[in-house]
Parts: sequence; C-alpha cells; structure tokens
Amino acid sequence: MPSQDAVLRQIESYLRASLSDPDDDFVYIVPIPAFAPHDDRLVQIVPGAPRAIHPRSGGGSVAEEFSVVYWRRLFTDYAISSSDLIASGTLGVLAGISNVRQAMRSADNADFTNLLVLPQFIGGSRPMMSRDHPGWAYVEDTYRIEYDLGWRH
Repeated sequence: MPSQDAVLRQIESYLRASLSDPDDDFVYIVPIPAFAPHDDRLVQIVPGAPRAIHPRSGGGSVAEEFSVVYWRRLFTDYAISSSDLIASGTLGVLAGISNVRQAMRSADNADFTNLLVLPQFIGGSRPMMSRDHPGWAYVEDTYRIEYDLGWRH
C-alpha cells in the first residue's frame, strides 16, 4: 500500500519521463516554487490533503486533489509588455502546460500502479504573471486521484 509521498513521486517520475527533454530536472514536488538562477521553467507538483472516501467504513481508500503548476521565465518580458512569451507555440507558458496536460491525459494503469483512479483533470487557470516572482508566468491545473493509503502499525 503506497503512501501519499510514494504516489506523488510516481507522478513526478512519470512527468519527467513524459515531457521528453534531456534536461528533465525541472519537475519537483514542492509547496512553493524554488527557482535556481539558471532555470527557465519549472513544473511544480503541489500536494493536496488526502481525505477518506469512506470515512465510516474504515476503508483505506483516499481521494486527493493536487495541483500541477507550469512556470516559465519570460526573460525579455519583465515589463509585461508582450504576450508573445505567454502564447508562443514553442516558448510560451501555454505551450508548456499543453505538454503537461497531454502527458497527464495519456497516462494509463501501467504508468500509475499505485492509483485506484488515474489523474482526472478538475480545472485549470489562465496564464498569470507572478507578483511574487517578477519575470515569471504560470498556469495551474488541478487533478484528482484516488489510492489506497498504506497504514503503519
């Protein structure tokens, strides 16, 4: 029976492999983004709070909503004067989140052996410029999963 950490690590590994980039060290499970000076993008998996599906029956199945946030540095757009780096087909934040969404839609049971229910898309945001991180834009998607929680005695 997996823990929440094991389930999210499996999702992290799947996204690293699916985004088909030789530099796959831009996918992390972190509650707040942690950018390095050389980063130009980041895929942030934000854990949710697991809740019991059958709280009265005592079953170990839980549901969790988690977020996947695609961050993109807009090197030439600090003044927020151009939409090209948001909508660009190769560089933009929308192109990046499209790749993430495609990867999540393409998942099957072989990719996520710990899950009872594969990731279900709940909703997404529109591209936003970050106020806390100047020069960065992001799009956030929410997914729902179900898995059996590993109980420790």
